[in-house]
Amino acid sequence: MLSNNSILENKPIVITEVGLKEVLEIRREVMWPDKPISFVSVSGDEEATHLGVIVNGVVVSVISLFIQNREAQFRKFATLIPYQRKGHGTTLLQYVFDYLKSKQIKRVTCNARVEKPISMPHLG
Repeated sequence: MLSNNSILENKPIVITEVGLKEVLEIRREVMWPDKPISFVSVSGDEEATHLGVIVNGVVVSVISLFIQNREAQFRKFATLIPYQRKGHGTTLLQYVFDYLKSKQIKRVTCNARVEKPISMPHLG
């Protein structure tokens, strides 16, 4: 778990594991609001590690990690619209890389939708 201050909003944030139910709700709201909740579930969700950014008690950003052997894939990275462009997703992604490094993961891949590519050149 990480606790620090969001630089852009000056509000305390926490990064921790979150439940699949919360993850699915945010995925649906952000990525496919016109689809049923069953549409946003993917194979392996039950075994995946789901991390979220919590601001003032509200989960605002989520990411799912699918780890096998020494390889990891992150998928379904979503931030609630009112919280986008405020640094929460960046903070979560930086935490994910540190988390995976601590687990001695040797390879990390991303599964992103073509219409919603991740663009974070400031992460290097």
